[in-house]
Amino acid sequence: MSEEAHLYQPATAIRYRGPGFSLPATVPVGANPPSGVIIDYFLKSKPKDAVDLEILDAQGKAVRKLSSKKPPEGASPEEEEFGISRPGEKLPAEEGLNRFVWDMRGEAAARVPGAVNWGGRSTGVLVVPGTYQIKLTAGGKSLTASAEIQKDPRVNVSQANLEKQYELAMRIRDRVAAGNEAVNEIRSVREQLDGLKKRLSGDTGAKAVLDSAEALRKKIDAVEEKVIQPKSKSGEDPLNYPIQVTNQLMDLQGTVESGDAAPTSQSYAVFDELSGRLETQVTAWREIQAKDLVALNDLIKKNNIEAIAPATEKSKVAAE
Repeated sequence: MSEEAHLYQPATAIRYRGPGFSLPATVPVGANPPSGVIIDYFLKSKPKDAVDLEILDAQGKAVRKLSSKKPPEGASPEEEEFGISRPGEKLPAEEGLNRFVWDMRGEAAARVPGAVNWGGRSTGVLVVPGTYQIKLTAGGKSLTASAEIQKDPRVNVSQANLEKQYELAMRIRDRVAAGNEAVNEIRSVREQLDGLKKRLSGDTGAKAVLDSAEALRKKIDAVEEKVIQPKSKSGEDPLNYPIQVTNQLMDLQGTVESGDAAPTSQSYAVFDELSGRLETQVTAWREIQAKDLVALNDLIKKNNIEAIAPATEKSKVAAE
């Protein structure tokens, strides 16, 4: 093949629900056939730069983005404990033929590193049947192909009801993302507060700064504990420590997506309740940033000490 890169036309995929987890590598079983849209592409040589894959819906809106340079997200504590893992998200980019199997899901919400969830986890939403555009960028050139996803012929459900399901599941995912983002920001600030305390320990002239920092820490701890369960460190810990609102939202997403049907009225009601509870805490965190953190930094500035940043790049951990 003379082309530097070639994107093959994917076969039509059926939107059916297969197994949701893999077994430990020590279990002697064969692999299931690929489940999803099989995307095959040829690279004449191993590229020096990243190979990117973008999946867009019929309106041209990005559904999923992947890159050969982005490392796959590590397993969560409960996934490691029970020997299950998520499919790798790193796009292959080797010389010759490459294959990526799109699981027909969009982007997942950002994760909180080390968080232990019970009965739910951060996953992308299963897309509705339709035509999607596959865009592969390699060696400075973009190649496109269309992918058709068809409804499972075994189920009797309308496109409209599947779209209602998708819409609510996306709203849930977005709320999980907002909660996790707030927790990651809080943990970034807490880490800086710990560093501040360590630097100023023994400095009698910094008592006002340390007292203000401790008061701020107590406030952000109170917010975090209502968004996520920080006491859970292993898969069985939620038996002792109740799950909080983001985990409850993940559970709700699993319920909404548990079958091919429109959401129930109860699902909408639970979403409204959980979303409201989460919004209360996210708003509290924004107010802490706008008032308490600013006040602490003003005090820090007067004492010629390095300021506390509202968030760091470490706080923005994506599930891509």
